[in-house]
Amino acid sequence: KRVEEALRQSERAVRVALDERERISQDLHDGILQSLYAVGLGLEACRPLLQQQQQQQSKNSAKTLNQALDQAIDQLNTVMAEVRNFIAGLESQVMKGGDFPTALRVMAQTLTTAQPLRCTVTVDKTATGYVSTEQALHLMNIVREALSNSLRHGQATNATVSLKRLTHSIRLSISDNGIGFDPTSMRGVGHGLTNMAARARKVGGRFAVRSAPQQGTRITIDLPKETCHAESESEHGSTAARR
Repeated sequence: KRVEEALRQSERAVRVALDERERISQDLHDGILQSLYAVGLGLEACRPLLQQQQQQQSKNSAKTLNQALDQAIDQLNTVMAEVRNFIAGLESQVMKGGDFPTALRVMAQTLTTAQPLRCTVTVDKTATGYVSTEQALHLMNIVREALSNSLRHGQATNATVSLKRLTHSIRLSISDNGIGFDPTSMRGVGHGLTNMAARARKVGGRFAVRSAPQQGTRITIDLPKETCHAESESEHGSTAARR
Protein backbone atom coordinates (compact mmCIF):
# COMPACT_ATOMS: atom_id res chain seq x y z
CA LYS A 1 0.00 0.00 0.00
CA ARG A 2 2.86 2.37 0.78
CA VAL A 3 4.39 1.64 -2.63
CA GLU A 4 1.06 2.21 -4.37
CA GLU A 5 0.53 5.51 -2.54
CA ALA A 6 4.06 6.62 -3.44
CA LEU A 7 3.38 5.79 -7.10
CA ARG A 8 0.13 7.75 -7.04
CA GLN A 9 1.90 10.75 -5.52
CA SER A 10 4.60 10.52 -8.16
CA GLU A 11 1.98 10.38 -10.92
CA ARG A 12 0.20 13.42 -9.47
CA ALA A 13 3.50 15.31 -9.26
CA VAL A 14 4.28 14.46 -12.89
CA ARG A 15 0.83 15.61 -14.02
CA VAL A 16 1.20 18.88 -12.11
CA ALA A 17 4.64 19.45 -13.64
CA LEU A 18 3.36 18.72 -17.15
CA ASP A 19 0.37 21.02 -16.67
CA GLU A 20 2.64 23.79 -15.41
CA ARG A 21 5.00 23.31 -18.33
CA GLU A 22 2.08 23.51 -20.77
CA ARG A 23 0.81 26.67 -19.06
CA ILE A 24 4.22 28.34 -19.27
CA SER A 25 4.53 27.35 -22.93
CA GLN A 26 1.11 28.83 -23.68
CA ASP A 27 1.91 32.03 -21.79
CA LEU A 28 5.20 32.42 -23.66
CA HIS A 29 3.57 31.75 -27.02
CA ASP A 30 0.50 33.91 -26.50
CA GLY A 31 2.26 36.69 -24.63
CA ILE A 32 5.98 37.22 -25.13
CA LEU A 33 6.32 35.60 -28.55
CA GLN A 34 3.35 37.46 -30.01
CA SER A 35 4.69 40.72 -28.60
CA LEU A 36 8.03 40.04 -30.26
CA TYR A 37 6.26 39.39 -33.55
CA ALA A 38 4.49 42.72 -33.20
CA VAL A 39 7.79 44.49 -32.59
CA GLY A 40 9.23 42.79 -35.67
CA LEU A 41 6.32 43.98 -37.79
CA GLY A 42 6.82 47.49 -36.46
CA LEU A 43 10.49 47.42 -37.42
CA GLU A 44 9.64 46.15 -40.89
CA ALA A 45 7.13 48.99 -41.25
CA CYS A 46 9.98 51.44 -40.75
CA ARG A 47 11.61 50.46 -44.05
CA PRO A 48 9.28 52.48 -46.33
CA LEU A 49 9.66 55.49 -44.05
CA LEU A 50 13.45 55.26 -44.25
CA GLN A 51 13.29 55.00 -48.03
CA GLN A 52 11.14 58.14 -48.15
CA GLN A 53 13.71 60.01 -46.06
CA GLN A 54 16.70 58.91 -48.11
CA GLN A 55 16.39 61.85 -50.49
CA GLN A 56 16.56 64.27 -47.57
CA GLN A 57 19.60 62.63 -45.98
CA SER A 58 23.09 61.88 -47.08
CA LYS A 59 23.74 58.48 -48.63
CA ASN A 60 26.01 57.43 -45.77
CA SER A 61 23.42 58.37 -43.15
CA ALA A 62 20.70 56.40 -44.93
CA LYS A 63 22.99 53.38 -45.24
CA THR A 64 23.78 53.50 -41.52
CA LEU A 65 20.08 53.61 -40.63
CA ASN A 66 19.30 50.66 -42.88
CA GLN A 67 22.16 48.63 -41.40
CA ALA A 68 20.98 49.37 -37.85
CA LEU A 69 17.45 48.31 -38.79
CA ASP A 70 18.69 45.07 -40.36
CA GLN A 71 20.73 44.26 -37.25
CA ALA A 72 17.77 44.95 -34.96
CA ILE A 73 15.53 42.66 -37.01
CA ASP A 74 18.17 39.91 -37.05
CA GLN A 75 18.56 40.12 -33.27
CA LEU A 76 14.79 40.01 -32.79
CA ASN A 77 14.54 36.92 -35.01
CA THR A 78 17.23 35.25 -32.91
CA VAL A 79 15.30 35.98 -29.70
CA MET A 80 12.09 34.60 -31.20
CA ALA A 81 13.91 31.43 -32.25
CA GLU A 82 15.21 31.02 -28.70
CA VAL A 83 11.69 31.40 -27.28
CA ARG A 84 10.26 28.89 -29.76
CA ASN A 85 12.96 26.39 -28.87
CA PHE A 86 12.28 26.88 -25.17
CA ILE A 87 8.59 26.25 -25.75
CA ALA A 88 9.44 23.03 -27.57
CA GLY A 89 11.73 21.98 -24.74
CA LEU A 90 14.78 22.04 -27.00
CA GLU A 91 18.32 23.18 -26.35
CA SER A 92 19.30 26.66 -27.40
CA GLN A 93 19.59 26.82 -31.20
CA VAL A 94 23.04 28.32 -30.96
CA MET A 95 24.27 25.14 -29.22
CA LYS A 96 22.95 22.87 -31.94
CA GLY A 97 25.48 21.65 -34.43
CA GLY A 98 28.22 23.79 -32.94
CA ASP A 99 30.82 23.61 -30.24
CA PHE A 100 30.79 25.59 -27.00
CA PRO A 101 33.45 28.18 -28.03
CA THR A 102 31.55 28.96 -31.24
CA ALA A 103 28.29 29.25 -29.29
CA LEU A 104 29.85 31.74 -26.88
CA ARG A 105 31.26 33.88 -29.67
CA VAL A 106 28.00 33.88 -31.63
CA MET A 107 26.02 34.88 -28.55
CA ALA A 108 28.44 37.65 -27.58
CA GLN A 109 28.38 39.00 -31.13
CA THR A 110 24.58 38.88 -31.23
CA LEU A 111 24.27 40.75 -27.94
CA THR A 112 26.78 43.48 -28.72
CA THR A 113 26.13 44.11 -32.42
CA ALA A 114 25.07 47.73 -32.91
CA GLN A 115 25.82 48.37 -29.21
CA PRO A 116 28.58 50.55 -27.68
CA LEU A 117 29.99 47.46 -25.92
CA ARG A 118 32.87 45.58 -27.54
CA CYS A 119 33.33 42.02 -26.27
CA THR A 120 36.34 39.71 -26.64
CA VAL A 121 35.82 35.96 -26.15
CA THR A 122 38.82 33.77 -25.30
CA VAL A 123 38.42 30.02 -24.88
CA ASP A 124 41.02 27.43 -23.93
CA LYS A 125 39.93 24.47 -26.06
CA THR A 126 41.46 22.03 -23.58
CA ALA A 127 38.95 23.33 -21.02
CA THR A 128 35.85 22.67 -23.12
CA GLY A 129 36.35 18.90 -22.94
CA TYR A 130 35.54 19.07 -19.23
CA VAL A 131 32.24 20.92 -19.69
CA SER A 132 29.04 18.92 -20.16
CA THR A 133 26.17 20.08 -22.35
CA GLU A 134 24.07 20.95 -19.29
CA GLN A 135 26.92 22.97 -17.80
CA ALA A 136 27.53 24.71 -21.13
CA LEU A 137 23.88 25.78 -21.38
CA HIS A 138 23.90 27.22 -17.87
CA LEU A 139 27.22 29.00 -18.49
CA MET A 140 25.76 30.47 -21.70
CA ASN A 141 22.85 31.91 -19.74
CA ILE A 142 25.21 33.33 -17.12
CA VAL A 143 27.29 35.04 -19.81
CA ARG A 144 24.13 36.39 -21.46
CA GLU A 145 22.92 37.87 -18.18
CA ALA A 146 26.34 39.32 -17.31
CA LEU A 147 26.79 41.00 -20.70
CA SER A 148 23.24 42.32 -20.56
CA ASN A 149 24.01 43.87 -17.17
CA SER A 150 27.21 45.38 -18.56
CA LEU A 151 25.15 47.05 -21.27
CA ARG A 152 22.04 48.09 -19.33
CA HIS A 153 23.51 48.96 -15.95
CA GLY A 154 27.29 49.06 -16.15
CA GLN A 155 27.56 51.45 -19.12
CA ALA A 156 30.62 49.46 -20.15
CA THR A 157 32.41 49.92 -23.45
CA ASN A 158 34.66 46.85 -23.24
CA ALA A 159 34.09 43.36 -21.89
CA THR A 160 35.96 40.07 -21.93
CA VAL A 161 34.67 36.53 -21.62
CA SER A 162 37.17 33.77 -20.96
CA LEU A 163 37.04 30.06 -20.29
CA LYS A 164 40.25 28.45 -19.11
CA ARG A 165 41.53 25.37 -17.35
CA LEU A 166 43.08 25.76 -13.93
CA THR A 167 44.81 23.11 -11.85
CA HIS A 168 41.67 21.88 -10.12
CA SER A 169 38.84 23.62 -11.94
CA ILE A 170 37.47 25.15 -15.13
CA ARG A 171 36.98 28.89 -14.77
CA LEU A 172 34.56 31.09 -16.67
CA SER A 173 35.05 34.81 -16.14
CA ILE A 174 33.20 37.86 -17.46
CA SER A 175 34.80 41.27 -16.90
CA ASP A 176 33.87 44.78 -17.99
CA ASN A 177 35.16 48.33 -17.64
CA GLY A 178 31.81 49.74 -16.55
CA ILE A 179 30.86 51.98 -13.66
CA GLY A 180 30.77 49.05 -11.24
CA PHE A 181 28.78 48.88 -8.02
CA ASP A 182 28.95 47.92 -4.37
CA PRO A 183 27.92 44.22 -4.23
CA THR A 184 26.78 44.53 -0.61
CA SER A 185 24.27 47.20 -1.59
CA MET A 186 22.69 44.99 -4.26
CA ARG A 187 21.23 42.36 -1.95
CA GLY A 188 17.53 42.02 -2.59
CA VAL A 189 17.71 44.24 -5.69
CA GLY A 190 16.77 42.52 -8.94
CA HIS A 191 17.25 38.88 -9.83
CA GLY A 192 20.24 38.92 -12.18
CA LEU A 193 23.03 38.10 -9.71
CA THR A 194 20.79 35.72 -7.79
CA ASN A 195 19.88 33.79 -10.94
CA MET A 196 23.50 33.59 -12.05
CA ALA A 197 24.56 32.26 -8.66
CA ALA A 198 21.73 29.71 -8.69
CA ARG A 199 22.73 28.47 -12.14
CA ALA A 200 26.34 28.10 -11.04
CA ARG A 201 25.29 26.08 -7.99
CA LYS A 202 23.04 23.86 -10.09
CA VAL A 203 26.03 22.63 -12.11
CA GLY A 204 28.32 22.33 -9.09
CA GLY A 205 30.13 25.63 -9.60
CA ARG A 206 31.33 28.36 -7.27
CA PHE A 207 30.04 31.83 -8.13
CA ALA A 208 31.85 35.04 -7.20
CA VAL A 209 31.45 38.70 -8.11
CA ARG A 210 33.99 41.46 -7.60
CA SER A 211 33.09 45.07 -8.22
CA ALA A 212 33.46 48.56 -6.85
CA PRO A 213 32.17 51.97 -7.98
CA GLN A 214 34.04 53.17 -11.08
CA GLN A 215 36.19 50.02 -11.13
CA GLY A 216 34.22 47.70 -13.38
CA THR A 217 32.83 44.28 -12.58
CA ARG A 218 34.27 40.76 -12.71
CA ILE A 219 32.18 37.61 -12.39
CA THR A 220 33.77 34.17 -12.05
CA ILE A 221 32.39 30.67 -11.99
CA ASP A 222 34.70 27.81 -11.02
CA LEU A 223 33.62 24.30 -11.98
CA PRO A 224 35.63 21.62 -10.13
CA LYS A 225 37.06 19.16 -12.64
CA GLU A 226 35.67 16.24 -10.66
CA THR A 227 32.15 17.63 -11.03
CA CYS A 228 32.70 18.29 -14.72
CA HIS A 229 33.92 14.74 -15.34
CA ALA A 230 31.08 13.20 -13.35
CA GLU A 231 28.36 15.12 -15.22
CA SER A 232 30.02 14.68 -18.58
CA GLU A 233 30.49 10.92 -18.23
CA SER A 234 26.94 10.35 -16.99
CA GLU A 235 25.57 12.35 -19.90
CA HIS A 236 27.65 11.06 -22.79
CA GLY A 237 29.48 8.01 -21.55
CA SER A 238 32.92 9.63 -21.71
CA THR A 239 34.51 13.01 -22.24
CA ALA A 240 36.53 11.72 -25.15
CA ALA A 241 33.36 10.91 -27.09
CA ARG A 242 32.23 14.52 -26.90
CA ARG A 243 35.46 16.19 -28.03
